[in-house]
Amino acid sequence: MVTALIASNLGARVRNQAVVARHRADITQSLYHFSRTITGILQLEDLLWSASHQIATMLDCDVAMLLPDGEILKVKASYNGGKAVGAADLAAATWAWKNNKVAGRGSDNLPGGRWLFIPLRTGRGPVAVIGLHAERTGPILDLEQQGLLDALADQTASAIESILLAGELDQARLDVETDKLRGHY
Repeated sequence: MVTALIASNLGARVRNQAVVARHRADITQSLYHFSRTITGILQLEDLLWSASHQIATMLDCDVAMLLPDGEILKVKASYNGGKAVGAADLAAATWAWKNNKVAGRGSDNLPGGRWLFIPLRTGRGPVAVIGLHAERTGPILDLEQQGLLDALADQTASAIESILLAGELDQARLDVETDKLRGHY
């Protein structure tokens, strides 16, 4: 009888560990797929849409990608069920951008909104803000999802920065060629 209980307990542990290992393998595979997908994208709009879609799918929430247009943040891509980023939420997104800190629902900064906004950071500072929304009560993300979002956000920020830097380089080359044609060299 004791042997049967011990064997049953060990069997349950092994099954549980197998489920956890499979779940981690699925997450790792999803991150790998996400990384490969966004690495090959050359247009900012395509990157933002793809990242929005993947993040929404992986975290089971609505996603909006906001980028600056001058001094104003604008939604440049979203993957949601028609959940608009309202004026109060846009103010939280702008605060997150300007202060380079999380703001909105469930955060310590402007927590009254429906959306949670996280700056996408690189070594040069924030390059975009991602907004998350979910109808469920309580926090939008659990601890595991927060860790997954951190990885997705880092990859997305790096990809955005690469595209922006490539655009700046192309513009600098164009400026040099224009100056050459004008005879300034």
